[in-house]
Amino acid sequence: MGSGSSRNIPSLTDRSLAHGVAVFSLALTAWVRAAWLVHFHPYPLDLVDAEGYHLLAVNLLAGRGFAIGWGFPFCPTAVRTPLYPLLLAGIYAALGEAPRYVALLQILSEVLTAALTVALAREVASHARAKVGIPGRVPLWVGPLAGLIYALNGTTQRFTGYLLAEALLLPLLTLALWTTLRLLRNPDPWQGWGVGVVWGLVLLTKPNPFYLAVGILLVAGGNLVHRCGGAAWRPLGAMFAGLTLCLAPWVMRNRLVFGRWLLSTAFEENLARVSAVAVLARVRGVEAEPWTDTWEYLYDQVVGVSRHVRERADVDCRTRLLWAARATSTARRILRRHGWAFVTTH
Repeated sequence: MGSGSSRNIPSLTDRSLAHGVAVFSLALTAWVRAAWLVHFHPYPLDLVDAEGYHLLAVNLLAGRGFAIGWGFPFCPTAVRTPLYPLLLAGIYAALGEAPRYVALLQILSEVLTAALTVALAREVASHARAKVGIPGRVPLWVGPLAGLIYALNGTTQRFTGYLLAEALLLPLLTLALWTTLRLLRNPDPWQGWGVGVVWGLVLLTKPNPFYLAVGILLVAGGNLVHRCGGAAWRPLGAMFAGLTLCLAPWVMRNRLVFGRWLLSTAFEENLARVSAVAVLARVRGVEAEPWTDTWEYLYDQVVGVSRHVRERADVDCRTRLLWAARATSTARRILRRHGWAFVTTH
């Protein structure tokens, strides 16, 4: 029995090797991202979304509010959630308005994501082994291998070189998954509070994972109720309290500004700005690349107002909100009328 249990304890050499590979994966993550920046020299504001995040940060620092625009009027927006623009504003305040510095700092967020991936892989392996009844420790190579895979993953490179919220979303989302699994292993109220706060930060960074967050939290809650019964209410209550308190200030702001309880208008704007325009182009047999004159001409027909009028500085914010609401309503009608074109274009 003693010799059998001792074989489950990794040797000092094995542990040192595993730790060394894990550290190497972090260094490799930084090197691959830095090499990509050096080789391709991306300008951090080249993408439309990146320029929008930059303007939000600049306007926040200038006291113009949470607004996207180079000039007057600086109308409040909810198309983006606030966490990444606030991070940019903090970096600009400390280092100056230099997007290239942000791109360099975002390499560190990738290193953090790699480290969290190592921890998440071990946690997933631990849960999987417990689920199927495999005794013993998680193999040492699980975490470092996941770190190496992430280090060599090329799909996240563009998030390093441009001002995109995914640079912050990736470490937060990985942290959210890791803390959720830890809550299932140790259903403590403080763990639950932390899980709720981290998922709230994920949604304040980018609203896209909303349904993922809801699904995971419901599954985690069901698992806790199944295993713990009535005792699950404390960690679950803490989890949803943390999530609610994290999101409440932003949602309240949107209620006061726009008159609606909402996290973001990104879906509505994408519907009008992208989906409906792409469908119109398909139906009319027109080649239209995003943000070209042809694209903007088609969008004029969705919103019912010409680009020239929309860009006038003397149009107040209330009128612009009415235009946006009309564009969303028109976009929905277009998509209902041309459902097959919507499917084929997306």
